[in-house]
Amino acid sequence: MATQRGLQEPPNAKLVAARLRQLSPSGSGQPMSRQELAEAVNSWQWQHEKVRDYLDENDIGSYERGDYRWPRQRRRDGLRAVLDVQTDAELGFYRNRRPRSAPTTGSESEQHRLAPEPTSSWTADSGSGAADSFSSDTQGISPYALEWAQRVRNGVADPARNADVAVVEVFRLQLDTAKAVDGHFGAAAALSTARGVVDVVASMIPSVPEVVRRELSMLGAEAAEFVGWLYRDLADAALANLWYDRAMEYAQVCGHLPMQGFVLLRKSQLAYESGDGYRVRMLAGAAIEGPWKLSSALMAEALLQIARGDAMIGQCVDMDTATRQARDVADGEDVTLREASCWIEAKQPERAAQIYGERLGTSGLSTRDTGYFRARQAVALAQSEQPDLAAARALEALSTSVHTGSIRTYGAVRNAHRVLAPWHARDTVVALGEALNSVALPSQQLPR
Repeated sequence: MATQRGLQEPPNAKLVAARLRQLSPSGSGQPMSRQELAEAVNSWQWQHEKVRDYLDENDIGSYERGDYRWPRQRRRDGLRAVLDVQTDAELGFYRNRRPRSAPTTGSESEQHRLAPEPTSSWTADSGSGAADSFSSDTQGISPYALEWAQRVRNGVADPARNADVAVVEVFRLQLDTAKAVDGHFGAAAALSTARGVVDVVASMIPSVPEVVRRELSMLGAEAAEFVGWLYRDLADAALANLWYDRAMEYAQVCGHLPMQGFVLLRKSQLAYESGDGYRVRMLAGAAIEGPWKLSSALMAEALLQIARGDAMIGQCVDMDTATRQARDVADGEDVTLREASCWIEAKQPERAAQIYGERLGTSGLSTRDTGYFRARQAVALAQSEQPDLAAARALEALSTSVHTGSIRTYGAVRNAHRVLAPWHARDTVVALGEALNSVALPSQQLPR
């Protein structure tokens, strides 16, 4: 689990403020979003440098969190131009070289760097006290961070007078941190912080001005969906569905159509884990047919969910055509791990095992996700009658499930062990069974 520590560096509030000063090019009158800023910088680089870049909202998020303080030169040039400032310092950018002895964390690519550990641990009844966690330990904190901590406290204490979009963005940064913690340390480590964001949204939303209410509702939708995901990883389907419903309510309140489609897709995934093929197909179909535009990757995933659901209920599926169509729609986004699951349902585990073997050998997945898909690989290998390799992969996944507290991954390993029953006397399978029986399941004493 992530250890708690005082806030040593503030988020890059200068960059957040500079973005919020710019209006959205959509003409909505709202501040520029992260994705809009990324697209504007990409366009600037092409127009002025003839360089194609693929900066996206995740990169902007990592800059705003302060994970990465010195983007590459062309990106800094583009950010200064789009945000109408003269110097890197006005955007909070500076060289921050690590000592030779300092360890690095995460992937080398900017968008996959590990975010800072949580700076607070909010509980379900934190309420307005959540803002106090930003300055509970002021030793070593810069005056600039204390200024933002005071601004957040004022916004929560008197939302009608002091809450603005910039305060909402600070809580969005906290949610981003919780997401990074989840991927590396597990759902239990991120749950209280993520729920704390929802609690702050609920406490502030009745009193804030209308322009802030929409932004706050959008944050509430994103945070509630994420809490639903955390409970899904903790194998609590009832609470996951409850939080997905709450996310849908926030999304409908603020008219966030794409989030509504995304939540339906999440519910389809949850139905798969419950073995309900009809709901898998129905919810994925609703995600595609709704009055919103899914991203390329989500549209591809929804198509694969429909194919997977059809296979689960015994329908005849041309899986080659279905997976090819999904790849075409994905427009270069990687959906191979979802394809692999379809091949398992199509009773062609050899193809699934091959895909898992190729994809899991590359970087880009979080620790927790690698463990889960390694367990799925073990299932495919067991179905392909490769018991020793299946048991070895299942043991790797089991180790990750213990490290991250992922009950979902633990359940997938248990499933692999059940599929290995015909080889129960083999030493590798015996060792897997002993390991499963010896590990302590993650604590179930979590906020409800």
